[in-house]
Amino acid sequence: MLDMSDRLMALAGQTDALVGIYDPVGRLVYANAAYRRTYFVEPDETPLWTDLMRRNYHAKRGSCVSHPDFEHWLSSCLSRRGTKPSMIIESDLMDGRWLAITESTLPDGWMLFVACDVTHQHSSGRQVRQERDIAWKFAHTDELTGISNRRYVMSALAALLERGCPADAPMGCLSLLDIDHFKQINDRFGHSTGDAVLVEIARRIPAVLRTCDAFGRLGGEEFMLILPHVTLEEGQATLTHVLAAISRPNLLAEDPAHIVTCSAGLTPIRPGDQLADLYSRADQALYSAKRTGRNRTVVSAACEA
Repeated sequence: MLDMSDRLMALAGQTDALVGIYDPVGRLVYANAAYRRTYFVEPDETPLWTDLMRRNYHAKRGSCVSHPDFEHWLSSCLSRRGTKPSMIIESDLMDGRWLAITESTLPDGWMLFVACDVTHQHSSGRQVRQERDIAWKFAHTDELTGISNRRYVMSALAALLERGCPADAPMGCLSLLDIDHFKQINDRFGHSTGDAVLVEIARRIPAVLRTCDAFGRLGGEEFMLILPHVTLEEGQATLTHVLAAISRPNLLAEDPAHIVTCSAGLTPIRPGDQLADLYSRADQALYSAKRTGRNRTVVSAACEA
């Protein structure tokens, strides 16, 4: 007799809906036949979501991407993907179909992807939905970098504080990051180069994050990173990868050997934290990182209080 998990897999296998399961690093670990047909996934492969999107984009199949800069679009999507327990979006495909997609994410980063074909229903309300989606994007996306803006990441942080976590799991960590000597970059190379640095950093960082992490630009050269349900040690390890990604060469087109660095303040999120107090701890830690030499992560001195 089949147990419940076997029945669920059997049902997922025969439904016309697209069903996929992603692990916390964004790897597709299960896809039913409908999903594999739509996104051209072989039965025995488990690609990362980013690799799958790139492969289909270059083959001109799968999701329709109208943005002129694909990598910019990918970073923007990655900065928001999995940051809320449930997200409902619509996506058009290169073959002309439209999908209504629901992405449900557990606190530990596992994601269930379910999509239904809504091509027939879509045509009548397309303009209204497009206008709504455009308005949402402008309200929650940083215009320069394409990643989440201050409004979005602050709302994601507030939602995490409200949600809390299971008793046996950590709440997570908050980090504020600031590019070192950014004014000197602007003064030496010009503001257009400074903008290009911000865009490239916004592209590099999501590649070392989980799908459930939230990353956005607060303004100027300052960014926020929300790491749900990680320990302080895990948060420090993530920041090590983030700072290493930023300091890789070839960030400045005008001077490829020039190394751009970043300072970070990190604080654990504790049950009962108020948003303003939490932000202040991370900000004070960032100030300490700047004051003690830059290009480093400093943990809030109040984290043990």
